[in-house]
Amino acid sequence: MSTMCYIPAGLKDAIEPDPEFRLSLSMEPIDIEVFDYDDKRTLADFALIDTLQQVRSIFQNATLYATPST
Repeated sequence: MSTMCYIPAGLKDAIEPDPEFRLSLSMEPIDIEVFDYDDKRTLADFALIDTLQQVRSIFQNATLYATPST
């Protein structure tokens, strides 16, 4: 069974060095097989910038919900 490629490869270079994602990715890296290398868009494409902002929002919200209340 083949792995579905669903993350535009142009996001890989933006996500991996981003400080907001670095800790999560160090604990659970994104499988290389999920990046769609046929998708030639780069961060110069506004759709990818919007997608990156949405991913950041998801990570921030997940962090808020994962933080134990004291």
